[in-house]
Amino acid sequence: MVQVKKINRLEEISLVLNQVEVMIINSHEGCRHTRFVALNSIAYLFRHDRDNTSKGFMEQKKTLVAAVKKMKEITTSYNVAFVTMKVTDVFDTSDSVDGSAVQTFTSGREVKASLGMVWESLMPNKFFISKQYNNETDSWERDWMVVKCNDNSLIGRHYRYCITTAGLTDY
Repeated sequence: MVQVKKINRLEEISLVLNQVEVMIINSHEGCRHTRFVALNSIAYLFRHDRDNTSKGFMEQKKTLVAAVKKMKEITTSYNVAFVTMKVTDVFDTSDSVDGSAVQTFTSGREVKASLGMVWESLMPNKFFISKQYNNETDSWERDWMVVKCNDNSLIGRHYRYCITTAGLTDY
């Protein structure tokens, strides 16, 4: 089941996350259990509904922290994965504390978190997915790279694959 909810104001995030929780509860009562929730373009609200004063930034930070806290509560309670998409514009780990910096680039630009260090510090796992067209095989090849996770030995690992009619295939 795919459900789409568009919001235009930052204050609506908590309402939508409450609706997501109810949807998950209802799915567990039926035969379909929700296991994956995708949030697309969450950074848009923080970039475009902006009060550029210190009070405004503090309110945005408070809203962001509350949203992540709610997502973690839902994840823990119902065994659901939240995936946020298009929150990166450029990603930089050069100031990482443990020295496990991984740099990623897209369209020739370095990729950094568009929601800043608050988002960066709240997200336990981060992946970078890219795709490139292969003229020889006439297909799109994708690369899933671990950028940040609790297990430092996984940082920088890649999984390269293609999407075919048979599903995911390694390349």
